[in-house]
Amino acid sequence: MTSMFDQAIASVQDLNNVGNGDKLRIYGLYKIATTGEGPQSAQPSSWDPVKRKKWDAWKEAGDRLKGDKEAAKPTISSLTAQITTLKAALSKYESGVLKHPSCTSFSKNYLKSSTPSPHPVVVKSGYLNKWKDRAIGWSGTKWGVRYITLTSDGTLKYSASHSDTAPRATLTLKRCAVKDDGHKATKGSRFHVFSIYRREKGASSNPEDDVEDEIVPLMSKVSFLSEGGGNQNYRGLLNLAAIILIVSNFRLIYDTMKKHGFLISIPDKDEFMEAPLKDFPAHTGTLLLNLHVLACYFIEKHLLSTSRISEILGLILHHLNATLALVIPTYIVWVFEPNPSAGAGLLMCSVILWMKLISYFHANSDYRSSGPSKTTTLNAALVTDVDEADASVQYPGNLTLHNIYYFWFAPTLTYQIAFPKAKHGVRPLYVAGLLVRLSITAALIVFLVKQTINPTVEKLVGEIQEGNLNPVSAAESLVKLAIPNTYVWLLIFYFYFHLFLNLLAELLRFGDRVFYKDWWN
Repeated sequence: MTSMFDQAIASVQDLNNVGNGDKLRIYGLYKIATTGEGPQSAQPSSWDPVKRKKWDAWKEAGDRLKGDKEAAKPTISSLTAQITTLKAALSKYESGVLKHPSCTSFSKNYLKSSTPSPHPVVVKSGYLNKWKDRAIGWSGTKWGVRYITLTSDGTLKYSASHSDTAPRATLTLKRCAVKDDGHKATKGSRFHVFSIYRREKGASSNPEDDVEDEIVPLMSKVSFLSEGGGNQNYRGLLNLAAIILIVSNFRLIYDTMKKHGFLISIPDKDEFMEAPLKDFPAHTGTLLLNLHVLACYFIEKHLLSTSRISEILGLILHHLNATLALVIPTYIVWVFEPNPSAGAGLLMCSVILWMKLISYFHANSDYRSSGPSKTTTLNAALVTDVDEADASVQYPGNLTLHNIYYFWFAPTLTYQIAFPKAKHGVRPLYVAGLLVRLSITAALIVFLVKQTINPTVEKLVGEIQEGNLNPVSAAESLVKLAIPNTYVWLLIFYFYFHLFLNLLAELLRFGDRVFYKDWWN
């Protein structure tokens, strides 16, 4: 009996082109034959469809044979009979396989079309990646997932997923064969590429006699200018536009260098030592921002959380502290007139801190009024991928210097008790790559500002001071400034929103890396 059972198992494993439904039925019978009862464990989650389908098939087999305990253990002969029936149902289609000589990666490629049967057998089914050439863009191609079903009556159907009730397209594979087009690598994966082509009437039964140059695609040929021509590839025009743009702007930079010379110089020792002293007010203002962070922490930790002051008074103190964080740096820049870049950096930091302080005390006010239980529930509903130590934190346990400084440096303006954390640690190679790109981008910004923007601005300011400015000269200066200003704006955007914020997020293991998607679009 054991040898017969092992022989039946071997027969099942030798089956080719069996549909998923038949496989599941065989699996259910096998589990009943070996265990004698249905599954005892809970039904797997829908997130694991394979285990769930197998569990359902096992339970269905158990329910079907539940009435009679002896029937719940199907005999080896009945199991062998079912396997024999399945093999007989498939064997009559095996002789109809057509395979192109260059197609070596498929054991069963195509079945001859015959009279359509009311219940065709599914020979192959599963998900494939459909390759479509992009109409325009740099990446060239795109891949879309399709669910493919090949039936015994010679039809190929594909849908978006296996749950679709009706296929998106049905192709009749009469007098067709499959051609191997090799492999294509994309994003670290290796895809096997194949195409289906139509064989002409009167062609021999052996596809090895087909001439490669005379292969007719399955889809009918249409004019590229017709509506049925589909999207064409216009990357050549995009490449031409990029070449024209690069050449024209290189000419603009060359003309500036030819007229004014190379305006970027490496500072000597005296200039290098003197520069930080000139910008000392801006550096002092940046250090003073720490006082506002500490003041916010003190008000929240030692006054509001302990109920030493009322909510209204705490709100007034928080708003006063946040306002001073905005006013004091503005006063420093207005009075001491530091370097424009240093002053702009100080004002940017003060505005960001102002918004973060407002979010900090308003969020903590909500945590304080909602209570610990609601805080935990709300935090679990809104935040995922947090560290275990942060997941259980409740107000006022979040009021620490580490927490408020983490929020100050984190690339977000919205405070919450726990932030999502990346599962991986800090990646040194990724950080090094970001630093290299930051250096290159900063060098390009400095080059464009000093080489193309400063000469035009100095000329315009000189004409204004001398009273020689006229509308034509002003318009000419604005036109000259338009392109380099656009480049500088794009480089600053890339420098800050993509590189710098990603660097902060990586060093802090901050989980959310989408900093500008909606705004950019």
